[in-house]
Amino acid sequence: MTAGEDDGAAAENEKDIALRWAAGDGDLERVKSLLAEGANIHARSDAALLLAAVAGQEHVVRFLLENGAKVQAWNKATLQILEKNGHGKTAKLIARRLDEEDCPPDYNSRRRR
Repeated sequence: MTAGEDDGAAAENEKDIALRWAAGDGDLERVKSLLAEGANIHARSDAALLLAAVAGQEHVVRFLLENGAKVQAWNKATLQILEKNGHGKTAKLIARRLDEEDCPPDYNSRRRR
């Protein structure tokens, strides 16, 4: 297993926690630095991506997606919350990635068009 991969049982460390805070705050340089230092992009089911998205940090969302963050745990309700909170561009970015990734079998029947 390489640095940054999640084996499902890996212990969370301070860098993983800091990554979530930086992502939610929109601090892209800190996000990049923490990942370079070994923070796990997949910690807590890609929580850094979720926090960046709900905070409307589209630039961080885009970076995390480009660097392997997964969106498979997302659903229609999560996307609706983003849109309701004024983050429609971020919701569309996530929805496009959901279309590209292997999604749960019922995803396409639930997704917002």
